Amino acid sequence: MTDSARHKAEIIVAAAMERKAEDPLLLKVDRLTTIADYFFLCSGRSTRQVQALAGHIVDRMRNVWGFKPLGVEGLTPGLWVLIDYGEVI
Repeated sequence: MTDSARHKAEIIVAAAMERKAEDPLLLKVDRLTTIADYFFLCSGRSTRQVQALAGHIVDRMRNVWGFKPLGVEGLTPGLWVLIDYGEVI
């Protein structure tokens, strides 16, 4: 696990909370898997809020911190969204 991973995770959590994410959960998984160091999970009250949460996280990570996602899945339906930042999913 790197300081970079923790930094990314903290930015993602803060961005989600700015958009009123519900039930935030940051899991440190570096000893359980090699895919990532952290998994962040949260909920939204509607598909629109889920889309807004994901969009805000992507915008904040890119525009403020210069981090681009490796992939984004599920954004259009908005029932769930997975954003992959390598060390943080």
